[in-house]
Amino acid sequence: MKNDAYFTRYHEHFVHLIESNFESGYFKGFVEKTQNFCLLRAESVRGQLDGIIPSTIAAQAKDKSTFVDASEIWLPDMGEIVDLKDGYH
Repeated sequence: MKNDAYFTRYHEHFVHLIESNFESGYFKGFVEKTQNFCLLRAESVRGQLDGIIPSTIAAQAKDKSTFVDASEIWLPDMGEIVDLKDGYH
C-alpha cells in the first residue's frame, strides 16, 4: 500500500471483483441456483432413505414415478455415476 501503483492496482482488482460478481447479479443467481439444486437433491435423498424413491439404478430404471421433479435444473450438475468410481472425488 506504500506503492501508489500497486495500491491503485489493488483497488482495481477489488472494483472488478465487486462489479463482476456481486453488482452484476451473478452471485445472487449462483446462490439461488445452488440453493434450488441442494433443496431438490435433499428431497430426493430423503425420499430414497424413506423408501419412497428407489435408491438403486436398477430399481429407478423400473419405476420413475416417484422421482423429484428437477426439470428446472441442468441435470449434468447433479454428477454422474463415473464420479463415484475410485480416483474421482
